[in-house]
Order: sequence, then structure tokens, then C-alpha cells
Amino acid sequence: MFKRLVLLVASSVFCSVVSADVRPFFNADIGYADTDFDNGIYFDVGGGVQFNDHIEMEVGYNHYGDVGPYGIDVTSFSYGLNLGGKISENTRLFAVLGAERLELDDTVTVGTVRVNVDDSSTEAFYGIGAAFAKGENTDIRLKLLSHSSGDLITFSAGFAYYF
Repeated sequence: MFKRLVLLVASSVFCSVVSADVRPFFNADIGYADTDFDNGIYFDVGGGVQFNDHIEMEVGYNHYGDVGPYGIDVTSFSYGLNLGGKISENTRLFAVLGAERLELDDTVTVGTVRVNVDDSSTEAFYGIGAAFAKGENTDIRLKLLSHSSGDLITFSAGFAYYF
């Protein structure tokens, strides 16, 4: 019983200290995806938690559009860390490091043959970006990411709204 009480008190103190600076956020981006086969518009939506001015944890859903010579629909669920710092009152530079679960799910026609494509893999991504504060709760973001799932590069512009 004593151990549970100590654990409860310790976790309460830890949560109150951590939650003082923690801010959840929602983000959305639209951008350009470039591969060896094709290029086009992509978007992502997600959210996360900002622990302080240097560390954010993010999760998201990404849609890369129809990729390759047969236009296979590619999506992913991603999670990662956003690490950086302010260079001025309203500008923050950051690096992104994470992983994503890529999903290929489509039916393509090759000549007269229809082929079902259903594949998935977990891949890493990394990149750089900048966030520009527009008020107390909103940032405008620019990001450039390289995905290890092949030769996929994405450039996006978007926003983050902090609660």
C-alpha cells in the first residue's frame, strides 16, 4: 500500500511539473512530393505535444497521391520528433526525425490485366524546417523532408495551432 501511495504522489508531482509547459497542437500541411517516377501534390494532417521551445512530438496521416508509372495510391501514418530552437522572437528552426508506416493499396491496369497492389513497410524520414509565429497560438511552417522509402522528397507549407 505504501509503495502505491508513493507512486501516486510521485506521478502527480511529475505530471504537474511536466504539464506546466506542455501544449497540444493540431497541424496541417500541403506540399509537393517528388520521386524518381512521378511528382505531385501531397498533404498531411496531424497533431502532437510541444514540451518546450526545443522539443515537440508529432503524429500524422500523410497522403502522397498517385505515385509511379501506374499511379499507385500511397499513404502513411507517421510519428516523430521535432527538435529545434528560436533564432528570434517569432522564428524557430527545427530538425525532424521519425518513422512512418507506408501503405500501398490500389488496383492498377497493365495492358488488359488488373493487378491488386497491397503492400506496407516501415521507413525512416528526416528533414529541416522553420516555424514563424503568427500570434500566440499559431505558427506558419515550411518543411523539407527526405524519406528513406526510396527517392521521395517532400516540401510543404502549413500551419500549427497550439491549444
